[in-house]
Amino acid sequence: MRRTFLASTALTTSTAIMGGAAWAADLPVKAPPVRAPAAYSWNGCYGGVNAGGAWARIKHDLVVPGEAAFSSSERDTSFTGGGQLGCNWQLDPNWVVGVEGDFNYLSASHNSGFAFSGEDTVGNQQTKMRWLGTLRARFGYSWNRVLIYGTGGLAFGDVKSSVLAVTNDGDVFAGSYSKVRFGWAAGAGVEYAFADRWSAKLEYLHFDLGSVDYLVTQVSGGTNNLPPVWNASAKVNGDLVRVGLNYRFWP
Repeated sequence: MRRTFLASTALTTSTAIMGGAAWAADLPVKAPPVRAPAAYSWNGCYGGVNAGGAWARIKHDLVVPGEAAFSSSERDTSFTGGGQLGCNWQLDPNWVVGVEGDFNYLSASHNSGFAFSGEDTVGNQQTKMRWLGTLRARFGYSWNRVLIYGTGGLAFGDVKSSVLAVTNDGDVFAGSYSKVRFGWAAGAGVEYAFADRWSAKLEYLHFDLGSVDYLVTQVSGGTNNLPPVWNASAKVNGDLVRVGLNYRFWP
């Protein structure tokens, strides 16, 4: 009888074990946790191109001592396009600082005519600008692949200004200025990284190259009573709105 009891107990135990194993096999298997995608990093150096529109304001002033003074201003619209290089450093976790330099074509000009002394003297003042560069710091806040930033720093561009005047007697007065002017630029923008190494941006900049002063002197004749030296100046500033495409080449 004892043997029968032991055999019965063993059979019951093995049946329970096998049934439990089968039930466990029927339980659903928990899927492994899905790993969140890594946050985008703005660290690195990049190069790119940009294009857009420019609105330059040029102001003229001319003073003929004891005779007359003239002032005029004009806003000239121009296409602008060029390239940029820069580097970003992402601070933990969302702040981004960087530096960027760019060089752009920009064609702006202003011509203003004048006449005085009963039409005895007529002349023209002209100012041109053909390119603009900037070197700026950038400081922004990122939401993964979106970066909103402010920017500011150095602006530089070529400024050419001249005055030519002729009297009825044939006397000629002339003066000119042609140098690279330095000033400042500031603005803001938004940039979106649509791929690991590619990003697109929309940017606004205001630039100011200040005022240039030069002398206008009598270069021929001498039959008039006009002062031999006049004072001329030209002030140049403006705004840019442009889109850009950047490629991060390092790291």
